[in-house]
Amino acid sequence: MSMSIDATVSTALAIETANAHQQQQMTVLRKTLDMQADAITNLVESAVPRLATVGNVGTVLHTTA
Repeated sequence: MSMSIDATVSTALAIETANAHQQQQMTVLRKTLDMQADAITNLVESAVPRLATVGNVGTVLHTTA
């Protein structure tokens, strides 16, 4: 019966260690995804042309029906 208890304890410790490693990996993955999202957001924002806010071109829409 002692071998059964030793095997159970050993398995429990292995699972605990695996869970700790998985948590660390998930933290790294989340940080990486957040950094990638920030980089993509900056890239898209820099590629979108800004609309004119002053002047005659692009600030007023004239329509005739």
